[in-house]
Amino acid sequence: MQMLCLWLLSACGSLVPATTPPQLAHTPGVPISITDERIITPDFTVDYPDGWRVIKTSIAEAPLEFVFASPDGEMIITLSTTGCPDQQATPVPESIASCVDDIYLVGQSERDNMAQLRDIVDEVAASIITR
Repeated sequence: MQMLCLWLLSACGSLVPATTPPQLAHTPGVPISITDERIITPDFTVDYPDGWRVIKTSIAEAPLEFVFASPDGEMIITLSTTGCPDQQATPVPESIASCVDDIYLVGQSERDNMAQLRDIVDEVAASIITR
């Protein structure tokens, strides 16, 4: 029985490549880390609200963009690194916008809770640390 196990283990050794496959050697895009409470990029760190989820990130070659969703799915905050538009512009009716350096935040809600959403957007904006 021990010989069989030893033989099986030695046979599986050839299944592991000796070198890193090309698709893993170079992963396109900016390296990011997403934890239970924070997103870390080479340019900034941001905390997202407790209980919220990161439901979308940008594609590899595009500027960074993240979408955070509330636990009930009725509020979202979009964070984008495309820069801040003119302060007079509001991209979406019934939305709350904020800007930190070149990081643009837009909060939207399906309910009439804009004051609560404003507080949450302000907390997220205050948590941004740029490098």
